[in-house]
Amino acid sequence: MPSSYITLWNADRCKLLGKYKQAGQKLEILFGGPHISMPAFSKYKVSPGDFIYPVRVQQGTMYILGCMRVKAVQPIDEYVFERPETFGPCELSAGGRIFHKWMLDHPDQRYLCWTCCSEVVVADEATEIGLNIPISPETISNLRFQSGKQERPIKHVTDGMITSVVSISGHTLRLTDASGAAFAELCSWS
Repeated sequence: MPSSYITLWNADRCKLLGKYKQAGQKLEILFGGPHISMPAFSKYKVSPGDFIYPVRVQQGTMYILGCMRVKAVQPIDEYVFERPETFGPCELSAGGRIFHKWMLDHPDQRYLCWTCCSEVVVADEATEIGLNIPISPETISNLRFQSGKQERPIKHVTDGMITSVVSISGHTLRLTDASGAAFAELCSWS
């Protein structure tokens, strides 16, 4: 059975999303890497068939920005070299450097790759980015993550409002089946 995950996008990433008018674009790829601002999805065992929900938190409310069903998780070099039509014009020797050059030439995509990346999650199916679906205080209070065999609630929640993102920042968190179903229902994901 597929798993569902959330990954927090910080306010600066969301500002770039708005600045370059990327809302409405399909969420076809996500990047992961060695830094806590954009953690590696493979570290959390994200695999084909799983669902990923980028989220943001503003004034205590969590919003779903989009969702994707994972087709593949690939190293960045493999992803770049499989797409010469996209990255070929950069004419550099190693995939990571080609990708870095491509990102410099495409600042409108910076919200997707916030910092150093080592892997790419490619979508099988995806919604548009920028859904901004609010999660109700009741759902936040009942939200549960799966950590090994243990379930845990989101920390720093008071009356259904998130008072600090410290427990969800820098992680790709696996939702319990019930919480994943709640997210899927909110996104009208079929």
